[in-house]
Amino acid sequence: MGVVSGIAAAVNGVSTARGWQITYKGDPKAYVASNTKAGPGRLPGNTDWSGSYTAYGHTPPVVPGESFTFLGSVDGATGAGGTALVDSITLTVDIEGGSVIAYSVAFSAADELTLGIAAVVADVEDPDAYSAVGRTVTYVAAGSEAGAWTTLANVRTVTITLTASNMAYVSSTTAGVTKRLAGNFDASIAISIYEGDLSAVIEPHTVYAIRVYVTSALFWDIRWMIFSDASGIDVNREQPNLVSYTANAQFTGWEYISSTWTEGEVLDPATATVWPA
Repeated sequence: MGVVSGIAAAVNGVSTARGWQITYKGDPKAYVASNTKAGPGRLPGNTDWSGSYTAYGHTPPVVPGESFTFLGSVDGATGAGGTALVDSITLTVDIEGGSVIAYSVAFSAADELTLGIAAVVADVEDPDAYSAVGRTVTYVAAGSEAGAWTTLANVRTVTITLTASNMAYVSSTTAGVTKRLAGNFDASIAISIYEGDLSAVIEPHTVYAIRVYVTSALFWDIRWMIFSDASGIDVNREQPNLVSYTANAQFTGWEYISSTWTEGEVLDPATATVWPA
């Protein structure tokens, strides 16, 4: 086959895809012995593959730990495909750059990969494009969600990362093919913020419910996030800069509220439950 470009590339079930990539690898095992004349021999080991795709939009069609059939088209007719497990999702809302909201999905093998597979994939949906201009982040103390939410001032960018600690295995049944099963869910958030006198820096161990708006009305709803650190507080006198920092937080799905252990949740902008499954 001749050379092709990615001009007709698409991913099944993904609207407004930007691109996709895969890595297909083996694990050759070397050996040196008394009869190899001080040189190595190598035998095939197990195989594995992984990949990712990027797309514009605010709500990926999969969640961490979910099994799905990846079908990436090269030219609208053929490509690569196989059953995969979602490892992570990263959503970026670049307010400062006025960018189009976008996300990436990373995945790993749950079964064999087929190259050159028939992949008649085309995206005929309307563009799933949303501007980050004017988007906001609101928060409230855990347990106070029924009250007023505060808008976080001077947010520059927001990155939400959702993960699953998926577990790989190879056995006599898999015949040298690496497969995976879903692991535990986790999430983190990084919020880059301009800050004045540092009095409003979010302190470590503060627990908030967080809403990250992706339109004027739709938002990611995360209950709860415990903030771990305020990184990158940089004040430069020689080259005067705008003082800023990044507030980093990790997901905590359980909080002791009103003398009761209370279960949180993670909802996507369509209010579908991402966690608990």
